[in-house]
Amino acid sequence: MSVVRFFAKKIRKVKVSKRRLPVPLVDHRLLGLVEQASVRPTSIAKVKEKVLEFEPDLEFADELQKVILILHSKFLWRVDARNLFVGSLRAFQQVSPELAIQFGETNIGVIKDQRAIVTLINMHIDARNISRARTLLKRISRKNRGKLRRRIRGFDSSILNNFRNAYQETIGLKALIENDIPRVLLFADVDMNIIDGSSIWCASVAEVLAKSGFQVHLLLKKNIEREHLIARLRRFEEIMLVEPSQFREKKLEASSAAIAAEALDQLHGGYSKIVVRGLNACYLFSSKKAFHKRVCAYVTDFYGYDLETNKVKPKSDALAVFPEMIVNADSFAVQTPAIEAYLAKNFGVPQKMMVSLPPSLPDEFFELKKANASTALKIVYAGKVAPKWGVLELIDFAKTSKYEVHIIGDKIHNSKEVPGFLHMAREALRSDWIKWHKGLPRDEVLENVRTADLAWCYRDPLLEKNTLELSTKLLECLAVGTPPLVTRSETNEALLGADYPLMIDFLEQAPEAIESFLDSPISVPTAHQQQQLEKHKFSVLRETFTKNHIGHGLSKRKGKKIVLAGHALKFIHEFASYLVRQGHTVRIDEWTWRAPYSLERSKALAKWADYVFCEWALASAVWYTNHIDASTKLVVRIHQQEVIKQAQQFPPLMDMSRVKSVIFVADHMRELAQEKFNWKSHRLVTIPNFVNTNNFWHPKNQVASKQIAIVGVVPYLHKRIDRALNVVEKLRKEDREFRLIVKGKLPKDIPWMKTHEKELVLYEKQFERIRNEELLRDGVIFSEHGPLSQWYRDVGAILSPSNFETFHYSVAEGASSGALPVVWDWEGARQFYPEEWFVQSEDEAVERILKTLGTSFSSYDKTAVANKDYIEENFGLVTIFQKLEKELLEN
Repeated sequence: MSVVRFFAKKIRKVKVSKRRLPVPLVDHRLLGLVEQASVRPTSIAKVKEKVLEFEPDLEFADELQKVILILHSKFLWRVDARNLFVGSLRAFQQVSPELAIQFGETNIGVIKDQRAIVTLINMHIDARNISRARTLLKRISRKNRGKLRRRIRGFDSSILNNFRNAYQETIGLKALIENDIPRVLLFADVDMNIIDGSSIWCASVAEVLAKSGFQVHLLLKKNIEREHLIARLRRFEEIMLVEPSQFREKKLEASSAAIAAEALDQLHGGYSKIVVRGLNACYLFSSKKAFHKRVCAYVTDFYGYDLETNKVKPKSDALAVFPEMIVNADSFAVQTPAIEAYLAKNFGVPQKMMVSLPPSLPDEFFELKKANASTALKIVYAGKVAPKWGVLELIDFAKTSKYEVHIIGDKIHNSKEVPGFLHMAREALRSDWIKWHKGLPRDEVLENVRTADLAWCYRDPLLEKNTLELSTKLLECLAVGTPPLVTRSETNEALLGADYPLMIDFLEQAPEAIESFLDSPISVPTAHQQQQLEKHKFSVLRETFTKNHIGHGLSKRKGKKIVLAGHALKFIHEFASYLVRQGHTVRIDEWTWRAPYSLERSKALAKWADYVFCEWALASAVWYTNHIDASTKLVVRIHQQEVIKQAQQFPPLMDMSRVKSVIFVADHMRELAQEKFNWKSHRLVTIPNFVNTNNFWHPKNQVASKQIAIVGVVPYLHKRIDRALNVVEKLRKEDREFRLIVKGKLPKDIPWMKTHEKELVLYEKQFERIRNEELLRDGVIFSEHGPLSQWYRDVGAILSPSNFETFHYSVAEGASSGALPVVWDWEGARQFYPEEWFVQSEDEAVERILKTLGTSFSSYDKTAVANKDYIEENFGLVTIFQKLEKELLEN
């Protein structure tokens, strides 16, 4: 037993009365909670009940957090702090899941309690915030991961089906099938019930997208609770609001919003573009293969500033996701030239991918005449109440001044930097010497700004000088002729002019600037400011952004009505997105092996379609050959399981007279099917699988020079994990730094493997080797199931030791990443891959790896590039998509 564990055990036996209570907690009103958490044995349920007695809210959570952190700072009270944290977290969950998640995330970095992390993961799953749940999963012990991992894995597919069915019930199948006008989807990771810069941006972009020949679907993060921003959007027939309630949800986090968007995309026939705001949302949307090259990403939350250097710096999470976003997104909408330059310099975003989308204002705002409604100087502030916006200072200043001060907005920022700010702000806003309007519709906000003499647009100098963005509020003030008081920055000087009199360097200058304004009033906008404002009009942006960028594909819309039907569509999603980009209407009809998720939808789609593409020759292909009209063209794509495995029961049931052609991914599969199913006179063609090579082409990490990998080890006799183990064992005899990474599901993760007893015995023999043999014990890494694109950065050689494959994606993906392909000569492999990639034995594989991989990849660079280019030329997206489209659509 370690010294720490020994003393921890002793401490648990110490009674509260014998420990010195931290001084700040003596006579504290929450002392009863501390005592309950200190009872041994501890009952978390009783701690939870005790917390609930306080009817917890946000202010209580702040107070309780301080108590827990004080306890946690004292070694003798650390266990009690953890008990109190877990009990409180579960109590908050019962009151408000949102509050519980906020409370948990605020403290989980300090109080690393396994019970709390498990509770928080489950809350994130319930809230459909799967990306965060996956991140937290890495922080709990392996023995506790199984059940949670299964919950997460089952999330996407089950939720997608639930969302499809719920939405179809809401809107009606007829409306889904009959309406085929072009569409654009808009989602912002913001609450449209709260008026702030982000929600105003979302409403404005919806209007900019409207009146351009297509329908705008605005997917909302939260259900509509008030109409302040939404009411204006209801005037537009072409804007359709989609609420979480239509998917039987209260709220859509970024991860669940991406799934909801996929359901909408499948049902409505594909969006010409998908405009998304928010870094995490942009990453999750663009990483979906179903949205490949259709996401227009609008990000502003990718940078912060370094207090030591006083410079803007990119956020670490942004650096991690931008490489994939560049590969998979269609474009990046940038607010300002400063953002455009920063993305190019720090993230490598190509210039051709960036399109301007500055803050926008309705044209009628510019037509409003300036009006003053008061004899006293009227100052107005509209927006969120946060420490760096100087709102409390404005209220305090108004107490001793003769000015009339109006505050509009009810979003109060709960600042971690300024403890107690929430309480201070609420008290200040109730002051009787100001008028607090709380939340108002945008038109009413503008009317208040229009009738003011001066608008408070101050922001902390450190924030203002380190922001790359332009304030929409500032533009609104200029448009209606109300001079704004602002903080000096390059962005503001470019808009207002360097000599603008109401520009201050720090907050203390505000009273003097206002007094000076009283003596020498100014009028806005000036000629310079008016010229700057022009590009922000809705009418201008409908030309520069909507028609020129979002709507550029509408002119080539071909009007082909295509149904893509089948099971496990992960291998075809990118092709479906390609067809939409080409101007076709593509509706997805997903099936299980044997049945549709919605027979009603399948029947409607069979009548609607001009063309049907069946992915896999399973029950869906059989059904469609018996239900389409004679004029409908049908193509079936076959992989491996329909020819040599259990699924071979389905192809003979297809009515081949209704099949235009059958596509195979490999010649040997085509030849075997031709013989097995007696398909002598039918059109049978081979078009290989496609590979998104750019998704894998990233710089290798140094560790890759000594790491080999195998992706997928089930089933045993096909994948041959034993060969991979033999190879790494021989490598480690030469160099103990070599290791094998095993990626993918293990037999225990696959339910149907439980009935394959003989095969499980073979696996156990290999796992026993790993546990007992010295060279393997620390030479094998089991990597969890998950995204491959960044994972390949740690892989120097990719193994394909299989007895049988159709195409073996991992070979092509590994080669695309720059890894050395090491391929055994399984049947059909040579139709895909070059001679020099093959080995005939384990010893030859070892020799090739040792010869090629060393301390770095410098000697392998040219070969790696050549291998990547080979995959691109033969299996790249453009090459294969064009072949598939031609086979489907041409007579």
